[in-house]
Amino acid sequence: MKSRAHAVTALVALTYVLLTVTYIFRLPLDAGPDEGRHVEYMEILRAHRRLPVLQGHARPGEESLECQQAQHPPLYYLVLTLLSAPLSDLRSETAWRLLRLLSFAQGAIALLLLFKCAHLLWPDDPIASAAVAIVALFPQYQYMTAVINNSTGALLCTTVVLYAIVLTMKAGGRNDRAWYLLGAAVAAALLTKLTTAWVIVVAVVCVVMCTRQQSQRKIAYLGKHLLMTFGPVTALLGLWIARSWHLFGMLIPQSVTERPWPGTSLFACLMLPDAFWVTFIMPIPHILATLPVPFWLTIPLDWSRWWIVGPLLGLASVAAAGFVRTWLRRHGGWTDRQAWHTSLAGLCVVGIIVSYCLTIVIAIEDVNVLTCGGRYMLSVLPAGALAWAIGLHRLTDSARARSMILGLILVGLLVASIWMHAWVVAFHNI
Repeated sequence: MKSRAHAVTALVALTYVLLTVTYIFRLPLDAGPDEGRHVEYMEILRAHRRLPVLQGHARPGEESLECQQAQHPPLYYLVLTLLSAPLSDLRSETAWRLLRLLSFAQGAIALLLLFKCAHLLWPDDPIASAAVAIVALFPQYQYMTAVINNSTGALLCTTVVLYAIVLTMKAGGRNDRAWYLLGAAVAAALLTKLTTAWVIVVAVVCVVMCTRQQSQRKIAYLGKHLLMTFGPVTALLGLWIARSWHLFGMLIPQSVTERPWPGTSLFACLMLPDAFWVTFIMPIPHILATLPVPFWLTIPLDWSRWWIVGPLLGLASVAAAGFVRTWLRRHGGWTDRQAWHTSLAGLCVVGIIVSYCLTIVIAIEDVNVLTCGGRYMLSVLPAGALAWAIGLHRLTDSARARSMILGLILVGLLVASIWMHAWVVAFHNI
């Protein structure tokens, strides 16, 4: 069984490497979402040793500091700028491909960390490969880790957050090193991309859950671990927010778009006719459809949304059935010796819900996100895959049955990723 699992893992890894590296060299320069503008951010860092400013906010004589992507925190760009220091021209084809390879390296490291997470849950079970396979064969994951975009850095940071949470929960909240790692990872995630803000809620819930497990001095435990978790992000992100307030007069810099809704706030949108339907219900198929595939490809064909949403809902139903079975068995008197697994899955589901709500908030500022903004939820994909693997593991006690279900799903994902890869490459090279 182990040798078969290793073979499946190797096949998945090989597929991810081949498809992603092919993207890197087959996609034209600037093919990814805002690729050129992300490169512009790094060019400003290299040329001026200063962070860029929002368009229209530069002081007289400093217009060269203006950048369309200046609303993003700087960590991703600082790291890539340092790693690309030997390159003389970031706009050259060689430099562009190398920057894409750095994105690919971040995606590969995230997959390795996700495998370590799953291995901590199931040291001797092939199901540990399932979570990695779900992510590695996700067409959007392959695409976004092959282009220059801070979403890749966000993916890596949130996977580190997930790894730290697994270490923490497995130790019953008594692993101080894991808490420090969680604090550093939360800070890194938010200093990379603000759409990772869902990790704040997940980290808070994790601290509360671990506090409830303690037998004494719960208040002291809660205060100490909240400080360990949020001290770094409060200090570091606070500096960036203070800079934003000083330069732009806003706590969080916002890029000016040409696609605003009639209102510019959540309250204004809720005042629209049929606001709940338009704001929360209608985007569900659009966001789900554009999460697994490059976000702009499903726009021309409305019917294509449904054949993408259907399999996603099917995947979710497999995990849901596993958790329902666990709940029924517990109420029947069954002792769950790995109850922390379901608690971990619950944290992952909380992250998915918060990430979806954040995408809706982004859509309020830019209506284009409403129809093709699934990629803004990409940072929560590793958490979703781990929750799914936990649900599959609890669906049945038969390892053979789990392997059959997983095999069918992997075949479907493999076909989908190869087909989508061919479509994307053809789209860009017509």
